[in-house]
Amino acid sequence: MNAVQGVDQPRAIYWEIIHEYYHLHKEFDNDRNCNCLAHRWGIILEMVNKFRGWYGHVQRRAQSGTTEYCKLVTCSKTRKRNHSLCCIVGIS
Repeated sequence: MNAVQGVDQPRAIYWEIIHEYYHLHKEFDNDRNCNCLAHRWGIILEMVNKFRGWYGHVQRRAQSGTTEYCKLVTCSKTRKRNHSLCCIVGIS
């Protein structure tokens, strides 16, 4: 492992370490390289951040008697509605 850790670690070294770990611990046949893993992570991170925004919006409503399940369902409906609107106007 590289001696440089944390925020001072170069991006390439960081993804090389993740690449090594990924291939050591995967339980399926796949040959993703460092760039592939970084790109996939970017897609996942974008979706998680969008969900966090929708969930935060639902949380700020502070509706009494709403369960966590109901909040998640509301987020899912919001995601579907926003995704449809984005597709119509051609944005992601």
